[in-house]
Amino acid sequence: VEVDELNIGESTTIVEEESTNDKCNMSQSEYETALRQLILTITPQDILDTNTSPQSKAFHWLVHDDAISPPLCPPSLDDGGYEDGGHDSTTVMLLLERYVMTAFYYSTNGDNWMECSAPTNNIDNNNNTTSNNTTNNKCTRTITAQSSEVLSFVIEQAFDDTAANQTQYYGRKIGTESWLTASPTCDWGGLGCSYITASKDDDSNNKSNNHGYYTIDQIEFEENNLNGALLPELSTLTSLKFLILEKGHLSGTIPPSYGLLSNLRVLDMDYNQLTGSIPNELYDLVELRELDLNDNRLKGTIGAEIGQLSELTYLQIDHNEFEGGIPIEVGGLSELTWAIFHSNNFTGEMPSSVCENSHRASPPGTIALLAADCFEGGPVVCSCCDYCGEAV
Repeated sequence: VEVDELNIGESTTIVEEESTNDKCNMSQSEYETALRQLILTITPQDILDTNTSPQSKAFHWLVHDDAISPPLCPPSLDDGGYEDGGHDSTTVMLLLERYVMTAFYYSTNGDNWMECSAPTNNIDNNNNTTSNNTTNNKCTRTITAQSSEVLSFVIEQAFDDTAANQTQYYGRKIGTESWLTASPTCDWGGLGCSYITASKDDDSNNKSNNHGYYTIDQIEFEENNLNGALLPELSTLTSLKFLILEKGHLSGTIPPSYGLLSNLRVLDMDYNQLTGSIPNELYDLVELRELDLNDNRLKGTIGAEIGQLSELTYLQIDHNEFEGGIPIEVGGLSELTWAIFHSNNFTGEMPSSVCENSHRASPPGTIALLAADCFEGGPVVCSCCDYCGEAV
């Protein structure tokens, strides 16, 4: 705070001028108010105002600790703010991505991850290079091509020989660094990003080589001790294609808002502790190729709307508590190759439409592996299954 003394007669008046936040040429209160207004477009106010919420912690980190340079600035209220269009859309998108991923870090207890946790002292990345380098060296949670859909997507991208390192592709960037540092969000381990060409009238300071920017298309963690609830705001990552959070301790329900991830190809959250049912909204994900939710505590029925997933190739929901019948609409999924239903509470007969799409049919269908609880005396009758589970 800058203090000016004005000597008037025998009295002294202290005039305080609020300091300017060197991030965005705003005062601290102006920056905080502008950022808050932006975040409230995707996060309910009562959640943001709860100090212990992941969203509130992420907001606090962005205001007080984020040292990214150049900064990601929220729309200034003097320019009309976000709602009135006084903003640069690219910067807004990148800032909201950074907020969402920071909230994801706190919602999954990132400080207790096995790898890629934030450095112990991360307020100023530039002044804590030793701490950051130590943490970065322990961060090996880069995304992989273990999924066939991820692999085919990566193969589509041509390798950029001019890239500074082997983690950057034309169209792809793979994060290798610890979280909550001053690095761009796409540099954080476990994230993959696609390159988007910027429009000529885009004045964002966050372009890559002044031609475009990277946006998150993949989040992947396996056996990294993720513990907590799924963050609803992940649904705002409109470019997300691969959400892979395997073998952790995630609990709670699957947010219905994930049905807004219109570009999602893979949803893989097996071996966690998820509860509740599969939200009907997920059946709106018409680009989905893989739905892998085995070994959780999910229950309820499988909706007939599953027939809308026309691109689905891999369906694995075994070792849960699903009940009811297997929908006849599954048989209409012409791309389906794996359908794993065993170790649940399904009952009744496997629909004839499913058997007709099995490799056992004549002519053979697309389903190469079909499994249900069709063991002797089991709750499902299936003459075309490849595996019938075991009585418990």
